[in-house]
Amino acid sequence: QIVHEMNRLGMIVDISHTADKTFYDALETSAAPIIASHSSCRALTNVPRNMTDDMIRALAKKGGVIQINVNCGFISQKSADAPKGTTIRATLADVVAHIDHARQIGGIDAVGIGTDFDGITCTPEGFDELARDVDDSKHRLAIFLSTAPSLFEVTIEGLRRVTLTGEGVRIGLEKPLGID
Repeated sequence: QIVHEMNRLGMIVDISHTADKTFYDALETSAAPIIASHSSCRALTNVPRNMTDDMIRALAKKGGVIQINVNCGFISQKSADAPKGTTIRATLADVVAHIDHARQIGGIDAVGIGTDFDGITCTPEGFDELARDVDDSKHRLAIFLSTAPSLFEVTIEGLRRVTLTGEGVRIGLEKPLGID
């Protein structure tokens, strides 16, 4: 009922931080595409919050977007496996590997960058420089993502599409579904 009401209100359903079953339930229930606003690829970094290849495929098939999280522990297995209290920084190459893996599995339209900057304590080596020089950042990421038609498509276009589709679903729903 909550997912239906979110659809009616035009809210985007975000499955980051959910269990795998919850992901599949939300995906099946939602009339609009859903997103993983800050998740990465479990095939590359095996942590429960990351998405499996099957999840990425299913998300893409329904028009959703996985936005890659840049927290070290979600994009680098070495970081994830580090003893508690020890920080092993991921690299910009780790970020790119997750973006490229998600693109290979779900297609470019299903990939974004979600960062999780408001909740992380470790950013990949190279991100400090990216934050300081936006023009250089675009250039460096564009080189890494040379298989993408454009950096814009990876960062913004998928989320824009999900938002517009969700708004179309909202307009089509006149009353809450199953909620009095």
